[in-house]
This record gives sequence, C-alpha cells and structure tokens, in this order.
Amino acid sequence: MKRKFTIPAMLLALACLTTCKKNDVAESKISPQIDNLALTEMTISGVPVNSVFTIARAPYKSGATLVNANGKNARFNNPFGIQLMADGTIYVADTGNDIIRMVSPTADVSSFAVPNHELTNPAYWLHSPKYLGIDDNNVVYTIDDDPSEPTDRVLIFTPDGALIGGYGNQYYDQRDMVKDPYANAFWSISGNTIQKVTAKKSNFTFNYEPIVFTNKFLPDEPGYYTYPALFAGYNGVIYFAYKGKLYKHSKDNTGAVIFPELTFNNITCITANKDSRTLYVADGGYIKRIDNGKLSIIAGPNKTFPDGRDGVGSKADVNAKYLALSKDESAIYFSDSKANAIRKIILK
Repeated sequence: MKRKFTIPAMLLALACLTTCKKNDVAESKISPQIDNLALTEMTISGVPVNSVFTIARAPYKSGATLVNANGKNARFNNPFGIQLMADGTIYVADTGNDIIRMVSPTADVSSFAVPNHELTNPAYWLHSPKYLGIDDNNVVYTIDDDPSEPTDRVLIFTPDGALIGGYGNQYYDQRDMVKDPYANAFWSISGNTIQKVTAKKSNFTFNYEPIVFTNKFLPDEPGYYTYPALFAGYNGVIYFAYKGKLYKHSKDNTGAVIFPELTFNNITCITANKDSRTLYVADGGYIKRIDNGKLSIIAGPNKTFPDGRDGVGSKADVNAKYLALSKDESAIYFSDSKANAIRKIILK
C-alpha cells in the first residue's frame, strides 16, 4: 500500500531536507553507533536494500580451480583485488590461480593474458597476484608475490603483456592499487609510504611520486609497518588505514585520524561515494558503512550458515576482501575469498 502524505507533512520534510546538511566524513566526530541496517527497506525495483547476489562462482568440489565459464559455472581460487571498469567489466586478481581474470557485464568469465609469456621473462610472470589496475591506455598494474624476496612487488605491463618495469623492497610490502579520480595514474602503498604511480605514454617506463607528510598525527612512527589499504577521494583526500584506525591526508599535506571512536580489526579495502561523505570498508570479512560517524554493518559472515549463501544483510554469508562501488553508487561489487566468488550488494 502506498503511503499518503499531507501537504503540511510534505512541507515539513522539504524544510528538513533544505536545512539539514551533512558534515564532511573526514571531519565528523559524532559518537559511533553500530547497527545492522533494516532489512525491510526496498529499492525502486523492489529488491531489498543490502541484498547480496553471487555473480560468478562454482563451489569447489574437485578438479581444476580455474574454470572459465558463465556465472555460477566459473571457478576462482582466492580472488582478491578487483577493478570495475566503465563498461561494467570486472578485472580480478585471482591470487590462487596466479592469473588475472575478467568478468563481463553478462557474467562471462575469462582469463586475461597479461603478462604475455612469449614476451616476458619467467621471472616476471605473476605469482599470487593480489591487486591490479588498468589505466586509460590499457596499461596493466599488478601487485603480486615476489619469489625472490619476502615481500610483494609492483609489476607494470603494456596492453599486449610485455613488461614495462616494476619495483619492490625487501623490508616493505606493497599494498593496494587505486585509480586516481583526476589523473591517468594509480595510488599505491609501499610500507609506510603512499605514492602515485604513473606509466608514461611511451609504455617503456614509469615513475612513482611519494607523498611527503609528517607522521606526527599517527600514534607512533610506523617503522617497517605497511599500511593495509587506501582510497583516493574526489575531494583530493587520501584515506588510509593504520593499526585499526582510519586516517586522512589532505591536499595541504596535513593529516589526521578520522572517526577516532571507531576501531577496526582487519581492513583490506576502503572506498567512498563521490562526495566522500559515506565510506565503505571491508573489515575482517564484513562490509561496513560509515555515515557521519555512524557505523553500520551491511553484510558479513553468517556464523550459523557459513556456506557463502546469498541473502539480505545478515542472512547472507559474506567474507569480503575488496570493494568496487558502481558509478551510480547503487551497488558494491566485491571479491569473496572464502566463497571464491565475485559478488555484489545492492545499496539503493
């Protein structure tokens, strides 16, 4: 049954909408509240908000762990980093299969032949790729395990799969590969350094520029610690995680903790809407949402039925590792390493 509003009620609602103003997420200090969002809210299409759908996944029973097929006939092995392209294609770092995969808008799953083994020395073939990015010139950025070092490395390839170059460090792990919203470049983490990585148009070289900022706003000097995740906002702010807290680095090279009352367990991804007033984090398998300091759990592990099932909110079994917000902000696509699946959750 449709609800009816009287004219005074409508005017009151309009007045509230025109006078209420959200604070920037990075500045909010509102006391935290942890809620499971209501499961009765419906989207325009009639689908409940927080509905989880599996896009591509075949549960492993025996045989190959890498199967290219459509939708629920495809198989992954510990997928982690993903990138959602403008045309709806999802690129996946299929960590356990040492390869990059593609999921088309119609859920056809295929293998992405980068690096090209005919053009690239075997020393630079992928070993457990964890993060990836595709830039505007189809240059491929990856972070994977370095078999010669105890840490991960960055490798960059041309569109045809030839090696442009790479870097690593025996002390620092490399983490995350996040597209800059205003440049043909990616933001990445090398230990306690945040840097912008750019492949030059020649596709024969690249450079990486570190952000120079003081660590005085952090609880201690990070030493050999590696920040686990970051996000580059349209507002020019870089958000990153450190020891269970969220921080920001602003355009003026200042930094601060955000939401000091909130503590996280194991952040593996951060993303935000275009105005950066709503943040989403993958934390210990849960997908959490932060609006003006209010923390909500919108999906996570179902301890009663830990079988990777779809459902609404807490009824689904979710172990999210990496998130990609759709352009219209109506859904989050995510990798689920426990279910070995690529999935999405409806936001509105």
